[in-house]
Amino acid sequence: MSWWQKFTRHTFVRYVIVGGISYVIELSSLLAIYHFAHTSRELATAVAYWIGLLLAFVLQKLVAFQDYRKEVRVLTKQGLVYGVLTLWNYGFSILVVGLFPSKYLIFSRTLAQLILSAWNFLIYKHIIFKNSKDEVLV
Repeated sequence: MSWWQKFTRHTFVRYVIVGGISYVIELSSLLAIYHFAHTSRELATAVAYWIGLLLAFVLQKLVAFQDYRKEVRVLTKQGLVYGVLTLWNYGFSILVVGLFPSKYLIFSRTLAQLILSAWNFLIYKHIIFKNSKDEVLV
């Protein structure tokens, strides 16, 4: 087994890698929307958040948590719990970015994402992508 395989066999490591990739794409989207479309910080954050969110869900499910279940019942439960978590994370992100001046846009969005990442990992692992024999999801 190579060092990379050993390193990435841990769920948390895959979670961080996938989250980092998703965040770079989200942050790139945020900056492009803010600077090129000349929108407000809040609107740019909101649009970029949804771009990152969709990408992150798919990658976290398939890559980080290696959850390949496709049954409608499982996907519906995952989607509902993820949706509630998303609403909370969305409001929290907008709030944090709005608390800081424009010159701290990257800092404030990064701070919000670091805080979200901590509780998201636990919720993903123990609730949304929990892989038990009876596939219990909340």
